[in-house]
Amino acid sequence: MAEFLLLDITHVYDGVDLATLVALHGPEIEEKYNFRVQRGDILEVRPDGYWTVEFINDINPKNCVVSVPFVSFEQGVQYMNGDFENMVQTKKRRYGIDPTQLTFDSNKIATIKNMGQLNNLLKDKRNG
Repeated sequence: MAEFLLLDITHVYDGVDLATLVALHGPEIEEKYNFRVQRGDILEVRPDGYWTVEFINDINPKNCVVSVPFVSFEQGVQYMNGDFENMVQTKKRRYGIDPTQLTFDSNKIATIKNMGQLNNLLKDKRNG
């Protein structure tokens, strides 16, 4: 079983258009803008039980966990796709799940019940 760690906050650049940022900070800001992490991005995929309640609520409250019991860890890793070169992100993360479309328990953990639900929730951000 796999668990996805999602970003559950908006980025400081969300809601600001690129032209405004370029005018304020110069053209080099465009790369940072395009490659920023966004709410719902799948940041990590781990085996079931990796993230503890303490981690989610106390250490890293800006994230949430989505349990995907019908997907193995090995299968789940494909959804963590982001391109990195020398530890610098070179493309936006490919997959995301809108956390507002999920029902979380008191520990900020949601469970996706089947592949149909996952396919409906999963957003391939490179293809629109």
